Amino acid sequence: LLFSRPKSEINIRWGWQLTWVVLLLAISIGIATNSHLKDQEQSSPTNLALAYFDALDFKKFEKAYAYLDPSTRPTLDQYILELSVEDGILASFAKLDRLEQDVIMEDDDSALVEVTALWITSLMEYESVHYLKMINNDGEWYIQKEDIEKRTPPNQFYNLPELSFKNQGRRKTNTNLTEKEDILDRPEVSVLGSRLVMKDSSLYIVGELQNIDNVPVYISVETRLYNSKGKVIKKDAVMDKIVHDLLPKEVTSFRIDLGTHADIDSISDYVIFVKSTITDKEMYKYTGVAINSSEKESITGEIQNFGTYEINVPQVLYSYYDNESNIYWCDVMYLQKGIRSQRRKPFTIVHPKLNTITTILEGKKENTYVNGSQNALMTLENKADHNKRWQEIISDKNTSIRIQSNGFVYQLNK
Repeated sequence: LLFSRPKSEINIRWGWQLTWVVLLLAISIGIATNSHLKDQEQSSPTNLALAYFDALDFKKFEKAYAYLDPSTRPTLDQYILELSVEDGILASFAKLDRLEQDVIMEDDDSALVEVTALWITSLMEYESVHYLKMINNDGEWYIQKEDIEKRTPPNQFYNLPELSFKNQGRRKTNTNLTEKEDILDRPEVSVLGSRLVMKDSSLYIVGELQNIDNVPVYISVETRLYNSKGKVIKKDAVMDKIVHDLLPKEVTSFRIDLGTHADIDSISDYVIFVKSTITDKEMYKYTGVAINSSEKESITGEIQNFGTYEINVPQVLYSYYDNESNIYWCDVMYLQKGIRSQRRKPFTIVHPKLNTITTILEGKKENTYVNGSQNALMTLENKADHNKRWQEIISDKNTSIRIQSNGFVYQLNK
């Protein structure tokens, strides 16, 4: 008798064989697809730029390193070390949101691609512009790595005098409550001027103020818009467009973003509330602004850090004044990279379209309150004198610009 296997056993055997065939086929397709995608990443300058920024976005530094020109790139350890010392607004939390590319030049051997990247950071949306030089090596494109800052400070060791403040309180060591004895008088601050302006259908409060006391202060500014019936129709507070920590006699501009409002004519008045408190926080004022060139459309310069700490997130606060020294616009920009001690970083300010800024209301003395009391607005003569004394002002026919440097120093905010 011929032996015949059960039909169920044959089906199981064929099932296992079919499973192995499908598995091997899937692995082969995966390897081929991965190889194809890898080839596609370096098949053109635009593909390479997209792959490079994708690797940086997900912190795949080894993959990003592989896209650099093998003939000129440093070692992997050196590449990662150079990335770690740059710091800046994109070095901590930043996720890539959008990428735009423009091929400026391309031939068979080289290319130049302008990449505009929009990042979502913990502070704001930040736009960075990069110019990637690329070369073609046997059909694969590679990026030529940018050199890091090569300037070395002349002094290997240096020291700086320092002024420190300390609020040590006056509490007594007993069982009674003595917290009130720690309370200090609020320092005096003067609002030099303000106005409600409109730009591109959005409303803003712009102004400037000065710490006229002899102690360092922390400043917060709030505003409220009122209609003709005295009802509050909008309120907001200043965020990053100000220098919050001021030394004695120091001045800062400020801007409060109010967004859009459907009925501009319904706004009849606005009130500004300024609060100041004494602070013993260590401030980092060892920065300076150097202007290299001033053109009709832009200003280029450098921020220098001549202190002993690294400025992790450098900020430039710039303000525009009319020919009567009244402020009518204020804005900020953040440098992409940090500034190490005794070094400098360049910046470029592109002037906004100032003719699109319309003044809605001028600030009033009776509508400006500092620590609950009405503010004594500075006279025009004093304002003009203050602008001559204080700051880097570049004058045109009807406009002056004042540039201030500021920044976040991690070592002072641990």
